[in-house]
Amino acid sequence: MMQAFEFGAGNEEIERNPLVAMWTTGRLFLLGSAPTVMPFLCTSDPFAGLWLAGVLVAWMLFAVGAYKSRMTKGVWWQEGAENFLFGVAGTGVSYGVGIAFQMTSGHTF
Repeated sequence: MMQAFEFGAGNEEIERNPLVAMWTTGRLFLLGSAPTVMPFLCTSDPFAGLWLAGVLVAWMLFAVGAYKSRMTKGVWWQEGAENFLFGVAGTGVSYGVGIAFQMTSGHTF
């Protein structure tokens, strides 16, 4: 399905408009970044903003996974949990790489 929408594979009747693709991508990036930015606009305490952003991102990861189950015909809560766990794993790997970089370079951030 992704190839059909992105590359028009198998369906030559789909007319692709690069301007529509640009605006759609931009809106989706804004929507995806909102949970990480909005908490810091609502509070002056950076730690409260960080925790709120973490909760919102966790909820959004679960919600996107649950929504994905509509396309994959999977169980909504399993798909949501899977997406959430992959997000947590990616966060852990990123944090580990940052710590390893900090230890090997001697930089403190």
